[in-house]
Amino acid sequence: MKIRLTLTAFALSLLSMAQTVERMDRLQPEQKAAAERITLTGRLSVEGNSDFRQLRDLCWQLREVNLADADCPLIPDNAFHSRSRLESVVLPRNLRSIGSQAFYACRSLRTLVLPAAVEQVGSGAFSACCGVEELTIEGRPELGEFAFAGLR
Repeated sequence: MKIRLTLTAFALSLLSMAQTVERMDRLQPEQKAAAERITLTGRLSVEGNSDFRQLRDLCWQLREVNLADADCPLIPDNAFHSRSRLESVVLPRNLRSIGSQAFYACRSLRTLVLPAAVEQVGSGAFSACCGVEELTIEGRPELGEFAFAGLR
């Protein structure tokens, strides 16, 4: 019995290690549920059961997301809404627009860099992200109402 528990714990720890895939549909349900760190590198979907919906709804333990190499000009509305464990997000280099409340209440988010390509940040996109300690805006995006409300 003790060996079985140890192997199970080991298997779960492997699942929670950093996952690097093109898209979310490349991960098994168990991998999504256990994921703490994910790097996506492909063209990300934003409609229906999109990559973002799966990140938000199935990866509830998620702490780090790296989208730097993903092809993703848009982060949709509510993409990471209330992901209170999310500590780090690296946004795509080709990102143009961040939807309304995309990162609303991501209270553990510490550092945020908006790439120069970002043209628009939606209303309340980063509202209630009270843990942000460092914010860098590389370009001159149009900011929606309350885009950064509640930051210290």
